Amino acid sequence: MSGRAHTRPEGTGEPTSVAWPLRILILAPFRSDARLTAEFLSKAGLQAEICRDVSELCDRIEEGCAAVI
Repeated sequence: MSGRAHTRPEGTGEPTSVAWPLRILILAPFRSDARLTAEFLSKAGLQAEICRDVSELCDRIEEGCAAVI
């Protein structure tokens, strides 16, 4: 890991290489808040993914995750 949070390519719906049960999903009101949170978690050695909206968050929860912020 290069210290960067993993996110899906915009609009592709393709999964990242992050192990589903270990990832932390982030849904924040502003993209900058989500990015900063993901960077903070990544620096702590955690794997984070940013969700664009509630629908995407729900889909990813169904796939599996460790936590939601």
